[in-house]
Amino acid sequence: MDWSKLCGELSDFGYDLFNIETNTILKEGMTARKMPALPHALLDIVETYSDYLINEIGLDRRALWGLPPAGRETWVPVYARPGGRWEADGGWDSFDRLRWAAVAALGHPGAWDVPSRGAERRVTLARNWCNCDQLKGIIAGLAQRHEWAPLLGRTRKDVVEAITDRAGRAEHLPTAPAEYLITVRKAWDIGVELVVMQTVVQIDGDILTRIQQSLPENERESLLKVHERMVDTGVRHWQTMSEMLARLVGDLGRALFR
Repeated sequence: MDWSKLCGELSDFGYDLFNIETNTILKEGMTARKMPALPHALLDIVETYSDYLINEIGLDRRALWGLPPAGRETWVPVYARPGGRWEADGGWDSFDRLRWAAVAALGHPGAWDVPSRGAERRVTLARNWCNCDQLKGIIAGLAQRHEWAPLLGRTRKDVVEAITDRAGRAEHLPTAPAEYLITVRKAWDIGVELVVMQTVVQIDGDILTRIQQSLPENERESLLKVHERMVDTGVRHWQTMSEMLARLVGDLGRALFR
């Protein structure tokens, strides 16, 4: 058994237990499906961010996906009515395009500063920008692992072919670091939706709750009750996970030093 690897994974797991974050999100058309395998999740995020820029902000699809690397930092957004779809891939370059498109849109208030939606759009664009930077880092990290090379920067069709054997069964995917999966999961879960309430509970007892100022009073009370139940459930789960980690560390210590 690789004890150093096990200790490292337990350390990462323990670090993730330093705080618990609970978000309440308003979303239309929920599918309630679980996050798919990492290559498909990255593709989902690219498609979600791209659709937001095209259909919500109004960026021209051809201008966005035809954007060359050299001109991204100084690109002036081109706006047009949405039309058709682009066969995206889940690679570093796709997230770089989306990153600079979000930056460019933020620099042109006409893209997002509309009555009743301006603040929401600005926050979403800024979140997409930051998430794209994080996801680019994850893809760069995975690219250093030879087993991930066939699965990065591929279209949906290519990914399906790469992870499916001749009998049509999904093959076992290579492993990815837990911190990568956590970051991708959060980006996939939230997408471009509006986070109306957020509570962060720190291990030292500090609790921080944020509530959208624009949330109507007639909706706030009912959503707050839902959010409080979510926080309570999350804290109980957090306690269970902490106790489990303590037992694992104790068992590991006894195995190493007996």
